[in-house]
Amino acid sequence: MVEMKSQVLFSLLVVIALTSTTGTALVTWSRYSPQPRRLAELPPTWQPLDTEDKCNGQGSFYGTRYMRSGDRAVILIFDANVTWSRYSPQPRRLAELPPTWQPLDTEDKCNGQGSFYGTRYMRSGDRAVILIFDANGYIAGIQTSVNPTIPPDVYSFADSEWHTPEDIDGTTWYTTTAYFVSNVPETVCAGRSSEDFDRDGTGDLLQFYMKDGTFLEVPNNEADIVNTPWDLGTCFISMGVHYWYDSFEITDDCQEFKPAFLLYNGGVLKGWGWASFGDYESDTYENQPPGSTIVAFMDPVPPCITQLGAEYGLTTQHVFFRDEIEMVC
Repeated sequence: MVEMKSQVLFSLLVVIALTSTTGTALVTWSRYSPQPRRLAELPPTWQPLDTEDKCNGQGSFYGTRYMRSGDRAVILIFDANVTWSRYSPQPRRLAELPPTWQPLDTEDKCNGQGSFYGTRYMRSGDRAVILIFDANGYIAGIQTSVNPTIPPDVYSFADSEWHTPEDIDGTTWYTTTAYFVSNVPETVCAGRSSEDFDRDGTGDLLQFYMKDGTFLEVPNNEADIVNTPWDLGTCFISMGVHYWYDSFEITDDCQEFKPAFLLYNGGVLKGWGWASFGDYESDTYENQPPGSTIVAFMDPVPPCITQLGAEYGLTTQHVFFRDEIEMVC
């Protein structure tokens, strides 16, 4: 997950209120017990409950289960590789970039010759998060780029209007782009002022950039999404209400699947995300396991998404404008 503002970490809390037969509370609400959220964080007092693989279709549950010191009051279930809680705050000024970030382009992207506008940087060669800065060094947008691992006759990135092809050392990568500011390319190529940045922060408008050079603007208010192609998904605590582009129109042909979703909380746009068929590695990606937790974000889930996700993988990335602790349903 990627966060474009501040970071507030939170614990998984278990709240216990035991009551006697007379109704007298034996344990108060104030006894909070923070729980580990990653298998690697478990202390030695936690032991596995099961010896067999719970994702082989033979068990009653899915995932790896652990309990503490033989106490079955709290049993934690860990999945194979999904990392909801991994938030990564991003720099919003070029001057804040650490030396691990390198520029992607040698030529000026505002001269009308390139496919994108702005100055692009990636961290340590990882194209999962590409930050776009304007002429004055303020954040203007973000990209993710993949080298497809799914056969093109199953899902063609080349035929998607959302994916812009780029040749990287003889290999074609496909890049999806979001800008945070209005009036692109003018705002990006002229650069925002410090007053603009102080007023708008990360930006004033989310818009997706299509490979034909057009833009798809996103409503800042959830009420304005009515009568648009964005279809209501589900609400996931710490993420918000998901919307998917024309997801209700997808039947047996997943070529119609669009690689972006929106996140609203309290009626206001709080973020969005990318979703790509295939299994891609990055500490900012969330790799959905077979059987896929996509059901937590989309309802109904088109059968072809379930099928392709199980066979080839489905990789997502959530991008937030705000602290994730405020994302409630």
